Amino acid sequence: MIVFAGLVEIKDFFWYGRGISLSIPTERAKQIHDYMQKISLRAMLPLGVFVAAVELPCTGGPYLAIILVLSQNFNWQAVELLFLYNLIFIAPLVIILLLTNFGMRLSAIKMWKQKNRATMRLFIGITLVLLGWLLMLLANGTINLG
Repeated sequence: MIVFAGLVEIKDFFWYGRGISLSIPTERAKQIHDYMQKISLRAMLPLGVFVAAVELPCTGGPYLAIILVLSQNFNWQAVELLFLYNLIFIAPLVIILLLTNFGMRLSAIKMWKQKNRATMRLFIGITLVLLGWLLMLLANGTINLG
């Protein structure tokens, strides 16, 4: 599944907006934005739970893989990999927080993201394919990190 997601991301680098994609279609993104402008405080909690549930397959995969490794045979290398994943996962959020704290406007960050979207998709796609193959090689015992 990870390799497939990576291949879809790589496809989006070359043919964004054509065929299957992991991104929300533009018209749906606008619709979601419009709904978010009207949402009540009472509706935010269930919406947050829904978003977390939808994101779980993407964000939870590495946790599941590392927990599986740790449950079979505890080793510090798996813990280090979990720490590395957490660092990589939160680093962009920390960078955005620091940039806005030091005066950069969110509109400038959004423009940068939009300008570099294709390159980010390619990088993410290659990373997912490599990670998927690594996990498969680890799972069948072809390679051993310990």
